[in-house]
Amino acid sequence: MRALFPGTTVSFKTTLLVGTVLLSCALVQALLVRAALRRELAYLGAQGVEVGPRSPVAQRVRPRVFLAMTVPAVVGALVGGFVLSTVVRRRVKVLTEGIQRVAQGDHQARLPRPPDTDLEEVQHAFEEMQLALSGAHKRLAHADAQRRRLFADLAHELATPTSAILGLVDTLASPSLCPPEDRQRRMEALEQEASRLERLIADVRDLAHLDDPDVPFVRERVDLSGLLRRAAVRLEATPGERPCPTVEVLADREAPAEVDPVRMDQVLNNLLGNARRYTPSAGTIRVSLLEAEGATGFVVEDSGPGVPDEALERLGERLYRADPSRDRRTGGHGLGLSIAQAIVARHQGSLRFGRAALGGLRVEVRLPG
Repeated sequence: MRALFPGTTVSFKTTLLVGTVLLSCALVQALLVRAALRRELAYLGAQGVEVGPRSPVAQRVRPRVFLAMTVPAVVGALVGGFVLSTVVRRRVKVLTEGIQRVAQGDHQARLPRPPDTDLEEVQHAFEEMQLALSGAHKRLAHADAQRRRLFADLAHELATPTSAILGLVDTLASPSLCPPEDRQRRMEALEQEASRLERLIADVRDLAHLDDPDVPFVRERVDLSGLLRRAAVRLEATPGERPCPTVEVLADREAPAEVDPVRMDQVLNNLLGNARRYTPSAGTIRVSLLEAEGATGFVVEDSGPGVPDEALERLGERLYRADPSRDRRTGGHGLGLSIAQAIVARHQGSLRFGRAALGGLRVEVRLPG
């Protein structure tokens, strides 16, 4: 049956069952009509009466023939409808029970094999829906766990500078605890903690804006080579606690891209700042254009100590640091790479982490070509 009528969902067994019911009704109908006509014709022959359309005999035969034809048809329709509804209800019951189990939270529920081929396509669709729901549930649980961890880490990050600020304020307010010769040093420490708190709040606000799809990006056609060279000059000119490592720029060709230049500068500043933070003064930071067919972008590498292999996959998570025990004054608060990753994602690109040929961290920014 399926071979004769491709795409049909009615099995041969169901077709045979319905056909048998309708054929039985037609046979009964034919027998009743034949019996009624034979009786009337015999009566007419015995009386020698000729049958006409308006004769009394025709008036008697007509309602009997009508009843003989309509009653089996009605009974057949009722019986056929009952049989079909019973068959469909029996087959759909399994699917209904499976949907109810999924609605109650059992995303691993499995449907038993249907009694015939009528509901195989429905069963396949149900299993695909179940897999999609199970995947969405896992992603939602993962996102909820990340949200809880983010709130806990954010509360900890905010509490650290806040506690330091409150402690310094109490010390400065007490002359016995803060002699005049020590006041300037504590004021500088207070300013540093306030600046760190301000940077953290600004980064969190920036991430919230990046997560909002309604915040527009101004796309322009720019040359990535020029962006890389300007970012390198800016990095070397920025003062720091120790001298800047050697910065190599490998960008000797034009690399046009449709990007938001302000946001892409922010990506470069974050990546280069992160590389400078962990690269010794005698080390090297290398910035180069990405050599990939069908894509454009750039690569930032350093000769720092790098990160463990198990930490590479987690780089870019918000408030994540490869070494949680590292001093926050040198290790940052763990949002710079997250902001860079969010900006690249808004450009429909990707940001990948790996081991650099220089021995440290390699960050690859890949943008659509």
